Amino acid sequence: MIPVNAYLTNISKRLQIKQMKLKDERVKAMNEILNGMKIIKLYSWERAFIERIQRIRTKELQILKRINYLSALIQAIWNLAPFLVSFITFALFVLIDHDNRLTASKAFVSLSLFNILRFPLAMLPNLVTFIIMVFWILQIILPEFSFFSFLPPL
Repeated sequence: MIPVNAYLTNISKRLQIKQMKLKDERVKAMNEILNGMKIIKLYSWERAFIERIQRIRTKELQILKRINYLSALIQAIWNLAPFLVSFITFALFVLIDHDNRLTASKAFVSLSLFNILRFPLAMLPNLVTFIIMVFWILQIILPEFSFFSFLPPL
């Protein structure tokens, strides 16, 4: 379960970085347009700049769509995890040794312990996403401040 999630999270991280770069590119283009509005109007460049922004936005939306599909897959895996962990644990308990008997008391104690772990494990994908965003923001913000120049790059 964890290796599959790690692989999918790594893909998600790369997609989020691409999406953030495209968002930065789009914001810079919009600032350029807003700052040079008189010149753009004077030379009738509106169409070219609109197409430029739309191309960037189309790429950004494609990345966002892939991120959302991947997030849905990760969420589905995490929603199935409690059932799969319980099922595999009980199956292995019975199949490893034929003397092991799965009684109601053993099953309910095991299920209650799995239930205690459910919430912390459910928060793990969100934590990874937030950590990725923090690192990306730090890479943007830290170079702007000279008193952070002694720190190694992230």
